[in-house]
Amino acid sequence: MMKLKKHMNISILLLLMCFIFIENITANDEINWESLQIQNVDDVPWDERFRMGKAGSTNGKLLFFNPNGGVLLYVKFNPGWDADGTEAHYHTFHEWGYVLDGSFPLYEFVSPNQKTGSLVNMKQGTFMDRPSYSIHGNRREAMEKQRVTPASTQLIFYESGTTVSLDKENKNYSDDWKNVDEFFPANFQESLNANSMEWEDDKELDGVKVKWLSDHGQKGFTAKLRYAPANWTNNGSNKTTYNPSGYRFMYILSGDMKLAITESNRQYQEVTENNLIVHKPMSLWSWGSEKLTEKGVMWLDVEYGKETIIGKKRIERLSKD
Repeated sequence: MMKLKKHMNISILLLLMCFIFIENITANDEINWESLQIQNVDDVPWDERFRMGKAGSTNGKLLFFNPNGGVLLYVKFNPGWDADGTEAHYHTFHEWGYVLDGSFPLYEFVSPNQKTGSLVNMKQGTFMDRPSYSIHGNRREAMEKQRVTPASTQLIFYESGTTVSLDKENKNYSDDWKNVDEFFPANFQESLNANSMEWEDDKELDGVKVKWLSDHGQKGFTAKLRYAPANWTNNGSNKTTYNPSGYRFMYILSGDMKLAITESNRQYQEVTENNLIVHKPMSLWSWGSEKLTEKGVMWLDVEYGKETIIGKKRIERLSKD
């Protein structure tokens, strides 16, 4: 009798395990994986609505828009760039940017009581990570009498929120700044300056180099500059992974990259300079087992934990299998 009961218990356990296994397979098969979005920036039309400054001195392209909070712009600043509201101001949201070419002068302030600020020259390759409540601007008298803004092209990403000017003559002025407990400095990384920032081995991808531009840990935001040499092939884990709730952006700065076939990328695609790869939440990514690149590739790699808003959730990258 005891033996019969024991065999029955084992049989029931095995049956439950089979049900769980089948259920997992079925659930995985029923997932509607999101597709990767590939965008050639050169094909995106210029649009006056996305310029950041006065007409004629700047123009812009909309590369990405998330109605839940998040806009990525490709902005061209012409020589002598000018805009209304350039005086010291801050945002109630996080933003980041990357200088693709040229340079851009900007004044940074640590206090609303500060008048002149510190000049930062954002050169090609500079990554800017600006937290909310970070005071910055372009001093009117300095720009008119001393400095002429050179040409530059930048990627600029900002979340939803408000802008508060410290200039009483500006329409965005508010006394709200008096209620702010603390203002925070922006982080600037000169990623292409070998004298100030060196390449490190990428622990995720053997043979790839990386420069860490930003890592907010629990707040769910990372930014890296990555480089894979010519003919690089992934010899490590070939797991297909996905982020269940956050977006990821890969911007090709130079070279070529071949995209592996997955349920999120069902046909062969090769991307080159000025191509943007947008990973939606629940989109699959694999480094593949074939050559990732023929000539070598360098790309900006930015990822969020939740949507495109910092501070909501730590980044999760899960395995499909």
